[in-house]
Amino acid sequence: MTRAQFDAASELALKEIERRRAIYLSNAPPVPANGATAIIVDDGIATGASMRAAVEAVRRRGPARVVVAVPVAPREAVAEFSELADAFVCIAAPAHFGAVGYYYDDFRQLTDEDVMALMRQARTLRSDNSAAEAE
Repeated sequence: MTRAQFDAASELALKEIERRRAIYLSNAPPVPANGATAIIVDDGIATGASMRAAVEAVRRRGPARVVVAVPVAPREAVAEFSELADAFVCIAAPAHFGAVGYYYDDFRQLTDEDVMALMRQARTLRSDNSAAEAE
């Protein structure tokens, strides 16, 4: 991949991240990342372009550490993301990767509505945990 191709792919990925962020988080305040450990989780890494963009976007928010966690990625990604992130967790890194979906029995994509419901649930749990810690 040339630098121009990388830059173009990163720009597209960042635009998609912003689109999803606007939809999924709507008016919810962002979770503070400054000085915290940020954990980026995905269903797997194929080309790595989306994850590189995610790491870049999260790093701009100033976390103390960035952890990338995926169940599966090509073997080459292990070295790359072990350097890009402060920690890289990957359950399987086969030599002959193929595609992320190959490693799932059910690889249906979530709808925006599914994700928004999960985000609401996570905010509720976070709010409940914060209230319990304050007591």
